Amino acid sequence: MKKLWESAARKEKISLQNVEDFIARVTTETNLDNAHMRATDLVVEAVFENMKVKRGVFETLDKVCKASATLATNTSTLNVDDIFDVVRNKDMTVCLISLYTISLSRARAHTHTHAHTIRTHTHT
Repeated sequence: MKKLWESAARKEKISLQNVEDFIARVTTETNLDNAHMRATDLVVEAVFENMKVKRGVFETLDKVCKASATLATNTSTLNVDDIFDVVRNKDMTVCLISLYTISLSRARAHTHTHAHTIRTHTHT
């Protein structure tokens, strides 16, 4: 991920300072039931394109994360409404498919996404 962002900086799409700032704020987790996950404001799921696996991740996140956390998928092929069917607070869900290029301008709403959720996670 860092190499992709640094490549974007070399092409002057973003500044190297933005890359460093972003990297400092991003963490990865494989243990979803911990204090860090309970305090997180934005969770982006990045598992392989399998509906059962993605739904399982979101079932866990729905139980662990605070109600105000935005839950995001990075799916490019699966039905987002079906993925988020297991989440109680559907208006705080979104599909972010371009995180690897830093631009969050491709935030994609689905049936239940609240407009505020899109505005919050869209880079302008």
